[in-house]
This record gives sequence, structure tokens and C-alpha cells, in this order.
Amino acid sequence: MNNKVSSDTLRRLFNVVKNDTTLSINSLNYCAEFCGHSDWGKFIEYYNQVAIDEFKYLLLKSLESDLETSLIIKKIESLKVNKEVYDLFIQIILIKALQKDETFFQNFFEFETLFVDIENNRYSVYFILQLLTTLCIKNEWIQKIACKYYYNLDKTYAFENDFFVEWVVTPQFEFYRTLLNQYYKLKKDNLSTHAFYHLILASYYANINDWKSFDSHYKDIQKINFSEIDANILLMRKKGVSLLYAKKYQPVLIEQLINDIKSIKFDLEYTDISDRITSLLIICLYLHQCKEYEIITHLAQKYIPTYNLLFTQWGEQNWNHFKILQTDSLLKTNQLEKAKDLFKSISNTNYDFNFSPITDTIYKNLEKELNKS
Repeated sequence: MNNKVSSDTLRRLFNVVKNDTTLSINSLNYCAEFCGHSDWGKFIEYYNQVAIDEFKYLLLKSLESDLETSLIIKKIESLKVNKEVYDLFIQIILIKALQKDETFFQNFFEFETLFVDIENNRYSVYFILQLLTTLCIKNEWIQKIACKYYYNLDKTYAFENDFFVEWVVTPQFEFYRTLLNQYYKLKKDNLSTHAFYHLILASYYANINDWKSFDSHYKDIQKINFSEIDANILLMRKKGVSLLYAKKYQPVLIEQLINDIKSIKFDLEYTDISDRITSLLIICLYLHQCKEYEIITHLAQKYIPTYNLLFTQWGEQNWNHFKILQTDSLLKTNQLEKAKDLFKSISNTNYDFNFSPITDTIYKNLEKELNKS
């Protein structure tokens, strides 16, 4: 190697002296060559792989013994977050669940590095939250931890959302309802939180035919000015809850509510196809519950193109759920052949945890019905 790097450059590289200017790529390449790599990019690749290998070693160590949570946090903070890191963290979670490591789960969101860049890691974060929810469902000791530690995350940490409560919406489980109540007590002055809380619980109580509890939440929903809330998904839920109320108490209002839903320009309101399918899925879950099958087929035909369906991974899952509702609606409106064709395109593995409890049952019934015909 014939290139030389000045002592001043090395001081700046190791932050011995402060300097506002960044090192040139040539200087960085020279340093990388000195360490045996062809350029700076290759050196960074090597460094990241070494860090990943060390993390894999921690995974093995955690199998041997109860590895301290603080050590795992420190190691993850030193890594460049990517899919491999998330996959390794998932394995750590499963090991810690088997070991019943309460400290690990109490400090779960101390792994801040994994949760701050939602824009680029949304699906990986969501999968971890789904896994954590599943572990809560199966383990009472994790449920207790969740109810104490897994809300107010956007205030406790530098997170964009209070996403454990807001993303994995599972009110059919008692621990989630407890968690939701804790979340609401702290944030009820926030209009979106206020709406979210009452909409989720009103929907849940309607599902289990507890109309007294439904009425209590519905009264609060009626007091909310939704024009002040910048959240279209909440608006879809509001329209859905209004449908449930009308079906139970004032059937004469259903036609007006249906016309209101049909007047929504989903293609203009949601230019992103993944956002559009999620909004359609939300409202169609309520329409299906009210047995408004023709409206579901109408919305699908009007707003879901039959070509160029390019979804995010999240959108792909919701599209899969939507197809279950659409297939069932086609069957219920005597469109058997169309139902059969659409059913063939449904994946029985690509599901969103939020909607599975509802669509799983519909899917199983469809399987029986379509296999008969």
C-alpha cells in the first residue's frame, strides 16, 4: 500500500479531535486498505458481519444460561438494524419466554434501536408485536407484565406511536382490555385516543351481544367531533359502529348509512392501494357483521383493481382478509363460480393477527361450503 494517511486524519477518524468536516471517501478507503479491505464499503460490510456473529454467539450463550438483559441491549445498540438482527431478536424472545425471564419482558421496549425507525422496519416491528401478543395470550405471567409496562410507550421512549396497544387490537382477550383501560386513563384527553378506546370496546361488546356495555361506549362516541381527528381508519370504525347501532335499535337508518359509505371516494381518499384495502377491510368487517353482502361486492368491484395490485407486506395481509369477506359475500349473493375462483387465491397463512379471529371462522366455513359444491 503506497497511500498515506496523516496523523490528523486518524485523530479525526477516532474522534480524538473535533472537526466539523467529514473525512473524504479517499481517506476512508485508504484506512480500509490498511486494514486489509478493498474499500471503505467492504470494511463496513465486514464490521457489520462481525457484530452479527457476536450477536449469534449471545444467542447461544442465552441458551446455556440466563443472559443478562442489559448485555443484550448493549449488543443490539451496537448493531446496524436489519432483517437478520430482527430474526435473531425473535429467537432471543422465544428463549427468554421459555426461561420465564421476567426482567427481559419488563424491559422489552428498552431495545429502543429496534423500534425507533418504523418507516423502514414497520413489518418487522409489527411481527414482533404479534409474537409478543401471542406470548401474552399463552402466558399469564407475561400478561401481568404487559398490563404494567406495555402502554404509554411514545412518552416513556422516543417512539412514534403507543404501538403495542394501537397496532395489535385484540379486545377479545381480557389482558388487552385491562391494558386498553390503563392506556385510556393516561391519555383520555387526547381526542384520537378517546375515539379509539370507545370504538374498539363498542365493537367488541356488539360482537358478544353485550348491548348494555355497547350503549355506554356508543353514547361517548356520539359526543366526539370526528372532523377534528386526522385518522381515516377511526372514521371507518365510527361508520361501522353506527351501522351496528342502527341494526340493533334503528333499522330504518341502515339505508342512509349504507349510502353514506357508498359515497366515499376510496380511490381518491386512499391513493395508496395498501391504505385503501385496509380502510375497505375495516368497514367491510362491519358490513359483513350486518349481513350487507351486496355492498361488500359493490365496494370490491368499484375500488379494487383487477391488475397491478402492488401492496406493502401489511397491505398484502389485509388484502388476504378482504378476499375472505369478498368470497363469502359472493357466495351469499349467489355468485358461486366467482366465489370459487376468488377462494383459490386466498392464502391460509398470510394473516394479520388483528383480524384472524373473525376471518378464520369465515374461511373454515367457506372451505366446507365450496368443497360441497
